[in-house]
Amino acid sequence: MLALIAGAPAAAAPVSFSLPFRAGNDPFVLVDAVVNGIGPVRTLLDTGDATPYAVLLTPALSARAGARPTGATRTSRAEIGPIPARFRSVALRSFALGTIRLARPSAADSPAVARSSGSGARRFEAVIGGEFLRNHRISIDYPRARVTFDGAAPSTPPVSFVLASRRPAAVVRVKINGAGPFAFVLDTGAAITIVSTNVARRAGLPLERAARLQGGGGSTAGRRSTARELALGAVRRRNARVIVADVLGPASAEVGMRLDGILGAPFFARGRLTIDYPRRSAWIE
Repeated sequence: MLALIAGAPAAAAPVSFSLPFRAGNDPFVLVDAVVNGIGPVRTLLDTGDATPYAVLLTPALSARAGARPTGATRTSRAEIGPIPARFRSVALRSFALGTIRLARPSAADSPAVARSSGSGARRFEAVIGGEFLRNHRISIDYPRARVTFDGAAPSTPPVSFVLASRRPAAVVRVKINGAGPFAFVLDTGAAITIVSTNVARRAGLPLERAARLQGGGGSTAGRRSTARELALGAVRRRNARVIVADVLGPASAEVGMRLDGILGAPFFARGRLTIDYPRRSAWIE
């Protein structure tokens, strides 16, 4: 999850399309986009990103694409890690992904994007999150490594979520070891599930060896643990690895509600995750 800090791109009526993605080892959803006519630009589809921008860029990509700074900046402490994230608003002429073509989308560049990216197969130069996705239905088929925009909704009953009152973060209710429910961000950009120490105590999670979390704000400390059961609606994961860390206080303040944790990609990656932003519904198949 990058910063949890929201504007909505104007878009034509959605047209369904499907793209392949590279998941890497995490598994992240990395798709190819075109920025100011430059492409392919490897882009992270990150539902945990609730910044007020449709597109986030690394400073290097911003310079290469000729993105002009507008003079507006924003600082957030909601990034994972000790370094505050600085977002510099930039003027983009265009951003394209599949059949979605945005003219002059809200955009910013930030060193936090570069810090969040890895190297090799998991390297990315741009991020799209809640602000880009809020008018769409996305379906991520992890086994087939394809993401579909604005396809048909599953016929099974969904899990409801809320968008946080101030920012476009999708928040679901999760139970851990039968305790809860707790408010978790649905985060395809998180490589592991993260829980607060308060939730860990209430759920009876044992604290195991030390671990480091890497985010847009750098590295921070946590403790490994294993939940006997993670449950979202009817979907349950046994013996799920989690990290216990108190990293969501600033994010809670920025999104306008208390967040107890982050539900990371390993929870979804066995099957297909569909998120219907307009209907506030999600399916895990």
